[in-house]
Amino acid sequence: MKKLIRRGCLLFALLGLYPASQALAQKVAGSKQTGAEAVTLKPSKVSTSAAARPAKAESITAEPSKANAAAAETIAVAPSAVQKQSTTISIGGGTGKELSKAEIDSLVDAGVIKIMTHEEMLDMKRVREEKFLAMVNKPAPAFTATDLNGKTYTLEQLKGKTVVLNFWFIGCKPCVLEMPHLNEVVAKYKPEEVVFLAFALDQEPDLRQFLEKHSFNYNIVPDAGKTARDTFGVNAFPTSMVINKAGVLQSYLVGYSEDVGEQLTGMIEKARQHK
Repeated sequence: MKKLIRRGCLLFALLGLYPASQALAQKVAGSKQTGAEAVTLKPSKVSTSAAARPAKAESITAEPSKANAAAAETIAVAPSAVQKQSTTISIGGGTGKELSKAEIDSLVDAGVIKIMTHEEMLDMKRVREEKFLAMVNKPAPAFTATDLNGKTYTLEQLKGKTVVLNFWFIGCKPCVLEMPHLNEVVAKYKPEEVVFLAFALDQEPDLRQFLEKHSFNYNIVPDAGKTARDTFGVNAFPTSMVINKAGVLQSYLVGYSEDVGEQLTGMIEKARQHK
């Protein structure tokens, strides 16, 4: 099935990986993402992807509670990031701290940050697209997920229904921008026909606080970084996937655009045609 990729600001996160040092984790943990250009974490043996337009905002996520200096990784950034006066690093469910250019320069000097070339960023994007394309029109990966209301879902139990997955995190501005559009899509379908699951990187307390001010009508699954990374290979946010009634991953959508609702509805309708 043909893939759909939206243009617009893409936020990239490499999930479940550790910042290069405990000090870095402490520096970025516990603050709010500002939307400044952020960085992409690139360990040596993990595939990542780059923005279609590298000058646009990018971000990383990691789990500060698990940060371990002995498990150092390299943070890779586009040249434009280190030329700016500030850059945002996103840690834990999208929370992050804006670092000054001087702080970024010191991390470059310390070998924590590597400046990536445009070609390297495009290559990461290519790897991600190839991975997603390899999944399309094949049985979706098996998963078990429990939402904020305590309801558990498995792929096997959901067969016979169209399933829409969304991967996001609180600090991802495009993820938040698309929520009103996604809510409109949810309203079009009966829950016994189409199931909407949102796999969030964030922890439950942060999600509940976020949802006090933002409406997101999917069934929200907290702390889903492992599922996003290991099960579905997602490292670009927001990402949506549609699984048909037979449990086949039929299509996917990466990034945000103003017509996301129309695109997603088209994907769902096509999936619903499967007998």
